[in-house]
Amino acid sequence: MAALFATTMNACGQIDIVIANAGLQTTSFWDDNMNGNGELQEPDWRVMDTNLKGIMATVKLAHYYFERNPRKGGRCVIIGSPDGYLRGSKRSGPYAEYVATEHGVFIHPNSLSFNRYCRSSAFYGHHRISSRSKIHRSQPLCHG
Repeated sequence: MAALFATTMNACGQIDIVIANAGLQTTSFWDDNMNGNGELQEPDWRVMDTNLKGIMATVKLAHYYFERNPRKGGRCVIIGSPDGYLRGSKRSGPYAEYVATEHGVFIHPNSLSFNRYCRSSAFYGHHRISSRSKIHRSQPLCHG
């Protein structure tokens, strides 16, 4: 992903907006996989690695390149699932690790912000990082 950012910066001279979205969902985390000695192996961490670590790496790269723009600034929007608000309800079923990662996606901008009253976005000098989901949409995309 770092190469993608570097290539874009070299080709365009500035990165103005980054959209971070990840949504891998499996149930394999809960599978009891045994090694050759009959011992329980580590769970499948792909959902955590993709959905949470992938988003955090994207935000880190966005922040880095926004600071290096000739005209400082930019906007990073994190897209997440409404399941992040469920926090392991009956609806989430065997997808608790997915719900945990999606919740982390929404908390991430707040954890970066020093402004505790800023609910879903963080400001860093000249740029902004915010999170959104389908729940945030309060009006239709098309009128008619």
